[in-house]
Amino acid sequence: MARMGTRLVAAGLAACTMLAQSPGALRIAAREGGGAVVAAGGYSARRYVVEVTGSAGRPAPKVTVHFRLPAEGPGGVFASGLRSETALTDEQGLAYVQGIQWNSVPGKARLVAAVGGAETAFEVEVSAAQARADKAGGRRTSKKWLILAVVGAAAGGGLVAAGRGKSSASAASSTVVTPSIGTPTIVIGRP
Repeated sequence: MARMGTRLVAAGLAACTMLAQSPGALRIAAREGGGAVVAAGGYSARRYVVEVTGSAGRPAPKVTVHFRLPAEGPGGVFASGLRSETALTDEQGLAYVQGIQWNSVPGKARLVAAVGGAETAFEVEVSAAQARADKAGGRRTSKKWLILAVVGAAAGGGLVAAGRGKSSASAASSTVVTPSIGTPTIVIGRP
């Protein structure tokens, strides 16, 4: 009997919340992510955040927000592989999506967020130039730094071993290990 009463109270509160936040009374505004420039054909982990408020201007928690990307032209798909995604607002009335695989069509894309009859949109520039810049600078540079870090660590390990050999001067035989990097390898193009 107590469970039944608890369920009825919870259902009553949910109904009151829904009435107080009817779709016509809600407002939605873009807060973070507008004006982004993303690489055509690339993946972006950028967050697109909206704020949903009630008629009194207070945050509207636990409201479903529908996000959608264009079906044609510049656009993409969400992590789910679909052009639409839903998210619930948190206690501050904020909801967001992230993780978009952009298509290779350059131009302005509109990411629309809607709740009830209200909607807002993010303007996103899908850029072929950004895609070329990412390919030219981002990936190759990070590989170079990784190679330099590995080589540096190997050389540092040899120096530590050399230092240990010198510090054991009291031992009968002292061995000094000289640092060795090995044969240099040059990779041209993509490995």
